[in-house]
Amino acid sequence: MPFRFGGESPDGFDASGRLVYVFGQFGASLPRTTAKQATVGAGVARANLRAGDIVRFASGSSRWTGVGQNGVVWASPSAGAVRQASLAQASVSSLYRGARRLPESAFTLPPRPDTATLILATAEEYLGTPYVFGADGPESFDCSGFTRFVFAQHDIAIPRTSINQASAGVRVAIAKRRKGDILVFVDTWRPGISHVGIYMGEGQFIHATTREGVSYANLSSTYWGTRLHSVRRVIP
Repeated sequence: MPFRFGGESPDGFDASGRLVYVFGQFGASLPRTTAKQATVGAGVARANLRAGDIVRFASGSSRWTGVGQNGVVWASPSAGAVRQASLAQASVSSLYRGARRLPESAFTLPPRPDTATLILATAEEYLGTPYVFGADGPESFDCSGFTRFVFAQHDIAIPRTSINQASAGVRVAIAKRRKGDILVFVDTWRPGISHVGIYMGEGQFIHATTREGVSYANLSSTYWGTRLHSVRRVIP
């Protein structure tokens, strides 16, 4: 979006106006000037920065931290637009003067769903979709085509087959499985790794089967409980 002095809407932002707008989308009220924004909330050590913190720079700009890799985002008058940079850059790092974090109580709107919740919501949109071996969706799926399709809707790339999905991401202990993990099963329609699903919590998972298409199942059943081989975590 363009830089506009005094702006605080998508038509144009200045540095502090952009923060007023962004935080306002989540019900948090910020003062209008960079000087006052530098006093809100609590101070945060640079080593403890996380996404959503307000970063203060010597140039007078308040910049909102981005996600990962020390990223910062701000409305830049020199660039004439909202731009990104990294605190790993010497030219940016040398201007760093501190950071502030608002308490959770400052946000009056419900938090956005986490990635796992969004993935499961996508998976449930396809309940009842028929099973076709080798199908990638969305009109029909096989088991690994379904998991791959669902994760791809959230920009998470995993391999195509159940055998390869059994090596995707990182392996976690079965007892530590959580929502959004991939469940890997053995000895279903063939010996060895042969089926995958997406864990939903409380023993339930969603998958695509030859008999029911995209449907729910539960690890409490003897069939699935005894065939659970491993758990893979692919959500960053």
